[in-house]
Amino acid sequence: MAVEPSLGDQREQVERMSAAVAEGGPLADLDLASLGGRDGSPRHLNLLTLHSAKGCEYDVVIMVGLDLGSLPWRNEAPAAQRESRRLFYVGITRARDEIHMLYSGFVDTRFGRQYWGRSPFLNELEVRMREAEGD
Repeated sequence: MAVEPSLGDQREQVERMSAAVAEGGPLADLDLASLGGRDGSPRHLNLLTLHSAKGCEYDVVIMVGLDLGSLPWRNEAPAAQRESRRLFYVGITRARDEIHMLYSGFVDTRFGRQYWGRSPFLNELEVRMREAEGD
C-alpha cells in the first residue's frame, strides 16, 4: 500500500475485515464454502469493493458512500482522481437491471463529521445522461 497510494483506501477495509474474521470476531465462524464463488450467490447479498468488482455482473447493484471525501478523496491529485473515476464507472457498469447510488454528503474526518456533499462523479454522470437524452 505504501508503493501504490490508490490502494490506501483499502487498508482500513482490510483491517476491519481481518478483525471481523479473527477469533471472537462477528465473522469468526465464516468459512470459504459459505462464501460461494467469486460472483457470489443469487440467494445472498454480495459485498464487494470497487477494486474486486471488475468482471462481475449483478441484476441489482447498490453503491454506497458516494460522497466527496470518499469517492474521490478530497483534493486528490489528477492521476488519483482519474483512477477513482475509473473505479466509479467499474461500479456502475456491474448492474444488469438496476443501480442504486447512495450518499449522505457527510464524511468522518480527523476534525469530526463534515458535510462536503456528494461525489462530483454523480454530477458528471447526470450531465452525460442529459446529453445522451438530448441526442
